[in-house]
Amino acid sequence: MTDKCKYKLNHFAWGSNDTTNAPYGIGNPAGPTHIVEEVTVGPDGKHFTGIFTLDAYDTSGNVVTHIVGALKGTRITVDTTVGDLL
Repeated sequence: MTDKCKYKLNHFAWGSNDTTNAPYGIGNPAGPTHIVEEVTVGPDGKHFTGIFTLDAYDTSGNVVTHIVGALKGTRITVDTTVGDLL
């Protein structure tokens, strides 16, 4: 938490660019994707807004995609269903 109701999140995801073995394997790795979000949770505790950066890397560590954007969302829990979001 960076301030009351403000959070900075750090995520890494690893993808695949080889679907030869799909749906049973992810194939050869394409490299990691790094996602950083700075979000502010609204007064109701259920909605948030913020900004994000996404950097996708190849397997040598070179940035191949860089995206910066805004986000707006609804907080979910392990009990959230699709119907809750519609």
